[in-house]
Amino acid sequence: MLLKNGLKPDIITFSSIIDGLCRINRTWEAFECFNEMIEWGINPNAIVYNILIRSLCAIGDVSRSTKLLRRMQKEGISPETYSYNALIQIFCRMNDIKKAKKMFVSMSRSGLNPDSYTYSAFIETLSESGRLEETKMFYSMEANGCPPDSYVCNLIIKKLVLQDCIEDTKNIAEKCRQKGMSLNPVFNS
Repeated sequence: MLLKNGLKPDIITFSSIIDGLCRINRTWEAFECFNEMIEWGINPNAIVYNILIRSLCAIGDVSRSTKLLRRMQKEGISPETYSYNALIQIFCRMNDIKKAKKMFVSMSRSGLNPDSYTYSAFIETLSESGRLEETKMFYSMEANGCPPDSYVCNLIIKKLVLQDCIEDTKNIAEKCRQKGMSLNPVFNS
């Protein structure tokens, strides 16, 4: 249709199509579109790579998503926190903390700061496995320029309550209240 009207697709056209295909779980067709975009001489940007990385992670294809991240870097396109978060979250869901931490270190070395999504992935996984490291991570968030939000506070408190860590729960709840965060009503007593 575009070609019949003499219009040449651009990066916005291709990224919209790729995003749409990924949203309806047609990742392989999105990659065909990605390849076609390159054939047209249009270089993918960080947005296109992020869409594809996130989609590959959603279907559990960690190998291809990490390769795509490396390709992105090789082509001189700087990954964003969003790019790394997709991989950190999938490694955490797979309970592979070692690889998630490796990705976290790689992100930090790239000069990117973790955000609340980064931390919540770790906190969820660590707490599910009964490890109390998440309380230490909570305290490091602010030092790393990412003050915890209400979601992270409630997540940590919930996990600590389930592990019967009353003192840690009280300390974190108080710190969150002092920052004016709203806590789940169950934790406000």
